[in-house]
Amino acid sequence: MNSVILATETIHEDVPVNLTDFFFRQKYIHLDGDIDDETAADTAAMLLCLDKQDPKVPIQLVINSFDSDNRSVLMLYDVIKMLKTPVNTLCVGECMGGAMLLLAAGAKRSATKNASFQLSQLSHDYVMYSNILDAKTLQENFKKDNNAFTQAIGSHSSKKVQEILKKKEKYFFDSEEALNLKLIDEIIKPSKPEPEVAKTKTSKKPTSKKKAIPPKQKAAIPAPTKRGKK
Repeated sequence: MNSVILATETIHEDVPVNLTDFFFRQKYIHLDGDIDDETAADTAAMLLCLDKQDPKVPIQLVINSFDSDNRSVLMLYDVIKMLKTPVNTLCVGECMGGAMLLLAAGAKRSATKNASFQLSQLSHDYVMYSNILDAKTLQENFKKDNNAFTQAIGSHSSKKVQEILKKKEKYFFDSEEALNLKLIDEIIKPSKPEPEVAKTKTSKKPTSKKKAIPPKQKAAIPAPTKRGKK
């Protein structure tokens, strides 16, 4: 997990503070990027540590992940479910593959308006084997992991999610559809309302009725008078 240095004056002037530690004190955990063994181990350790604090204050797990390993996701899922402290989950950016299970497992699930999601089978990083028996054993374990993933995410969402996982290899959707699939509970609205486009009002002036101008009358030509004979 990468450490970011933040300069702040709230603790000591001109003393750099680790950004991860700063949010950790507020019971915030950021789960970014690929969820591998190292990332999952660090996240699990922070979850277990925060669970020892006041259980009435929920843990906030912010997720922005595009890929994940099956064992890492299932391990984090088990840790979240065994904690006494509720874990609220929030998706910012994207939530793909196995990360969807962690998002759906939250006590209160949220997402930003423009977040993107993907439902798919679990991916497996470990594919090496020495003989045909090892390959068969790994294949059986992969099927067990996928079944466990499908059943778990189905218990936190609508029935349509399991149908999608059976029919489609990858299924992309937005926050509105995630809400309809019951994978999240709410969509976070912006703190400031978006400016409305001002509508130009067209001034309606009373149209003056034009008076019909009568056609010009031709001047009457006097008839020629007959001259009498002298």
